[in-house]
Amino acid sequence: MLLGEGDEAEKVDQVRVYSGAKSSTVEAVPAGSVCAVTGPQLTFPGEGLGCAQDSAAPILQPVLTYTLLPGECDIHKCLLALRELEDEDPLLHVVWQERLQEVHVQLMGAVQLEIIESLMRSRFNLNVSFGQGSILYKETITAPVEGVGHFEPLRHYAEVHVLLEPLPRGAGMEFASTVSVDELDRNWQRLILQHCKEREHLGVLIGAPLTDVRITLIAGRGHLKHTEGGDFRQATYRAIRMGLMESRAGVPTSATPLDVAERFAQSADSASESSVRASSSSRDDSHDSAGEGSAEGARIRGVGNCRLLEPWYRFRLELPQEMIGRAMSDVQRMSGVCESQTTDGTYAVIEGVAPVSEMRDYAMDVNAYSHGEGRISLVFDGYRDCHNTDEVLSSAEYANYDPEADLDNTPDSVFCAHGAGYPVKWYKVPEFCHIPMR
Repeated sequence: MLLGEGDEAEKVDQVRVYSGAKSSTVEAVPAGSVCAVTGPQLTFPGEGLGCAQDSAAPILQPVLTYTLLPGECDIHKCLLALRELEDEDPLLHVVWQERLQEVHVQLMGAVQLEIIESLMRSRFNLNVSFGQGSILYKETITAPVEGVGHFEPLRHYAEVHVLLEPLPRGAGMEFASTVSVDELDRNWQRLILQHCKEREHLGVLIGAPLTDVRITLIAGRGHLKHTEGGDFRQATYRAIRMGLMESRAGVPTSATPLDVAERFAQSADSASESSVRASSSSRDDSHDSAGEGSAEGARIRGVGNCRLLEPWYRFRLELPQEMIGRAMSDVQRMSGVCESQTTDGTYAVIEGVAPVSEMRDYAMDVNAYSHGEGRISLVFDGYRDCHNTDEVLSSAEYANYDPEADLDNTPDSVFCAHGAGYPVKWYKVPEFCHIPMR
């Protein structure tokens, strides 16, 4: 028996039927029976075996992220253990932050976190803990924008143009191509779309994952001799990132790409001049002044056409009728919305929605002021516009995020002149790109 298709097909070695701790090998099992198969290494929870279809994705989604505190344990052993638990639990997501050399786990809340800690101790003998949880934000855009990525170091060449368009909330990511095979070979188009899908693209507000965006390939160019597969990967990543930077800068509603280039070139020049004047007047503070001037001068302020999204809960609150005023006041304070309210003379039921950031610990408050007579149930209700975007952007956790300094997700391009490659800032790319922008 083979599982999977093509090169990923795996052979089943044995079919076992268990009774307690004992098992027996059988040739076949009737419908409705429970059995175990050995051999496959690439299985995952919910996978359909044989002709069965895979189960649907879980309705619940992680809304909180925690940082692993390994203590005296080896962080790489901890990562391997968490990867194994991730394969077993669809609601657990493990992320390795290469830049910070940290392991982040994304899950539903404190109860699931306690289970993970217990499993790490009992199964892997790893005594670890986790830091304070934070909200798992996402980012999107509100207006279409074109992004360009050019990668041309010596003996390499690729240029990619993509159109980023907003999608309805909850739609996720979509990918398409409108380029004719006469302009770009089909194999290069498939490769570019594969590069769009293969990684989680980050936004430019706080570096949160991008969602609810359609990425369409609208133009591209390669070279018969110098283009390699990795060239289009670099050009694709830079094109998406450059489009997001232009979206934050206000393109296309309040500025054109050339307007952005002129604005940022002037701000960078003025920052450079001010740093020079500061260094000449105060030699002791010359290095600090130059660094602050260049960083502040060309950095985008505000969100432009980018939007920060946060997870929301749909809640059902049951409590004594005399406490309904307190509950509705709390929901309003948490920027939530009460959609329905019913009473039976003794108990009241309130249903509505509220941000996860405000309601994540509200169950303890309900238990306290209702003296154990109230209860609340929470269900993930998707992502919506963040109710306190300015506060999040200015918080200590995200205030220092600079999308231009994120070298793993750079928006800049690389061009070639006189036999050597040189970097070009994202706002200058429209002047240098080989295919005109739309």
